[in-house]
Amino acid sequence: MALQIFVCLYVITLIIGVESANEFKVYKELTTSYDKNIRPIHNTSLPTDATVHITYFTILNIDQPAETLRFMTEVVLTWHDEIVKWNRTAFADIDSAIIPASLLWKPDIIVTTSLKTDYMLPEEERFVKVNGDGTVRSETPCIITNQCVLDIQNFPYDIQECNITFESWVYDSSKIDLKIGNHSHDELSSNDRKGNGEWTLLSMEPVVSHYNTVDGRNWVEVTYVVRLKREPIYYTCVLLMPTFLSATICLLGLFVPATNRGERIEKVSMGLATLLSMAVILGIIADEMPKTTTLPLLGTVITYWPN
Repeated sequence: MALQIFVCLYVITLIIGVESANEFKVYKELTTSYDKNIRPIHNTSLPTDATVHITYFTILNIDQPAETLRFMTEVVLTWHDEIVKWNRTAFADIDSAIIPASLLWKPDIIVTTSLKTDYMLPEEERFVKVNGDGTVRSETPCIITNQCVLDIQNFPYDIQECNITFESWVYDSSKIDLKIGNHSHDELSSNDRKGNGEWTLLSMEPVVSHYNTVDGRNWVEVTYVVRLKREPIYYTCVLLMPTFLSATICLLGLFVPATNRGERIEKVSMGLATLLSMAVILGIIADEMPKTTTLPLLGTVITYWPN
């Protein structure tokens, strides 16, 4: 019995050792004489195929005065590298390998609508998966602060659209052919896409578009159109109901009987209290909303109600 156990352990150790040795051979094969500063394609007149998509999306907060959306996501970038290929039969049927991302060329795909990108992993701890056919896959978790222009006319029952755009900073469409990743066409569960207490994520659709610059170069970009719906319960209790009560008191104040003797203190006090409440509500709206040329309907009603 002990001999059988020893033999099994020896065989397992031998298999693991052979596989590790073959992975090391693949690693040396890929990194020897590889120049990561040159686009890895034999015919430089052809573009490098690349795809980008988002695997999960979680809203952290929306800074409405600054008009920014902060969210946590994982950006998956896939491209074809014609240099890092190997024959599976020559390396014990190993069809993929994990190597440091800093050793290979990588498309310079960035979020052009981002104001700040915080990566969860430092550069030296990022790895990529390389397949034997030359397909390279990079998965980068990060926190992005993205520009998001708000339309507040229907506040607090508004629906906002924010664009998250991915694009190469240096290479135009003749060098990098950027497309939407296959995973983007699948329906993700509610656990993969989350809003927060104030905003509900309605949809998240990727779109590919091309545009030309003044120098005649054509560029390609992938844009995620994120549609968000505000949950109005907080603003209903804090703004709408107090506004309705103040407006009602203001109307009732017109019918308060005035005395012929002494000062009309009741009407003056009621009018001042109504104006003060309106000023407080306007202050809350001003602190929450961006400084745009469009005024929310609620702010318009409060502004012109006393008139």
